[in-house]
Amino acid sequence: MAITVGPARFHRLAVASLGLTLVLVATGAAVRLTGSGLGCADWPGCEQERFVPALELNPMIEFVNRVLSGIGGLTALLVGLASLRLRPWRRDLVVLCVAVGTVYLGTGLLGAVVVSFHLTPQIVSAHLLLALLLVGLATALVERARPREDGDLGTDGPSRAARVVGGGTRRLVVALLPALAVATIAGTIVTGSGPHGGDEDAPRYGFDAGAVARLHSFAVLAFLALLLVVIQRLAREGAPVAVQERARQLLAVAVAQAVVGWVQYFTDVPALLVGIHILGASLVWVAAVRVLLVALGTLEPCPSPPRPSRSTVPSVTPS
Repeated sequence: MAITVGPARFHRLAVASLGLTLVLVATGAAVRLTGSGLGCADWPGCEQERFVPALELNPMIEFVNRVLSGIGGLTALLVGLASLRLRPWRRDLVVLCVAVGTVYLGTGLLGAVVVSFHLTPQIVSAHLLLALLLVGLATALVERARPREDGDLGTDGPSRAARVVGGGTRRLVVALLPALAVATIAGTIVTGSGPHGGDEDAPRYGFDAGAVARLHSFAVLAFLALLLVVIQRLAREGAPVAVQERARQLLAVAVAQAVVGWVQYFTDVPALLVGIHILGASLVWVAAVRVLLVALGTLEPCPSPPRPSRSTVPSVTPS
C-alpha cells in the first residue's frame, strides 16, 4: 500500500523546514561575525587534504554552518517528497516545495562561490538576500499548508479567491514587499561597508558606512510609514481580525528590528547586535509574508466565534 501523508503531518514538516532555515540564517551570521568566513578554504570539504576541519574555532564554525545547510536542504527535499504523497493532493504546495528546494540548492552553490571569491561583499550580500528569499518561500509554504479547523487542506487551498480587503489596500499591502526589499538591500550594503566582513582581509564595498546607514534608515522609515497607512486602512475598512492582527505583529517586529539597528549604529556596531539584527531581518520577512498571504485572500481568515442561537434558549412560561 502506498504511503500517504496527512495535512497535519505535512504542516509539521513544513514548520521544521522553516525553523532550520532560520537557524541557518543565524549560523551564517555567526560565521561572518566571528571572522570564520574563510575558516574552510575549500568546498564542499574544509580543506583540499581533509573534509572535516581541525579542532579550531573558526574552521569549526564555518563547517557547522555547512553541515546545517546540508541538513536544511535534505529537510526541504523530504518536505517536497511528502507533498507528492499528500492527501488531498495540492498543486500549489508542490510548486512551493520545488521553489524552496531550488533556492536551497542555489544558496549552497552561492556559498561555494563566496568562498572561492574570498568573501567579495557583492556575493556575500547576494548570499544573504537569497537566504531571506528562502525564508519567505518557506513561510509561504507553512502558511499555505496550515490545516483548516476541520483538519483538512482542501483541494485548491482554503479561500483561494476570497476578497478580504479592498483593491486599494491590497495594492498597498503588495507594495510592502518591494519597500522591505529596498530596506533589506540597503542593509546588506551597510554590513558590507562595516567592520564585519567575515575575515580580517575580506574586501569591503568602500562606501562611507555612516552615509549608507542613513540611507538604510530612511528606507526603513519609509517602510514603517507605508505599514502604518496599511494598518489604518485595514481598520477603516473593517478588515477581518486575522488580517489586522498580522499587520500589527509585523509592525511590532519591524519596530524592534529598527531599534536594534539604531542601537548598534550608536554603539560602534557590536557583533552580537549585528547578529541579532540579521536574524531580525528574517523574522520581519516571515511577518511580512504572513500579512501578504492573508490580505490577498490566499488564506482563510480565523473564523469569528459562533454566536449563540436564540432558538436554543429554552423559554419559561409562568404556571
